[in-house]
Amino acid sequence: MEDLISIVNLVNERGVSFHSLQENITMHKSNSACQLMFHLFAAFAEL
Repeated sequence: MEDLISIVNLVNERGVSFHSLQENITMHKSNSACQLMFHLFAAFAEL
């Protein structure tokens, strides 16, 4: 999970947004609610 979060944060810093098709969320730095949802889904995926 740490690697996924690091990669998404790295591309976000370069102006690229991550969009999850399954959960229908777009994660970018300016939207803290989407960042929270992304981290929650990543944590649940590890269970």
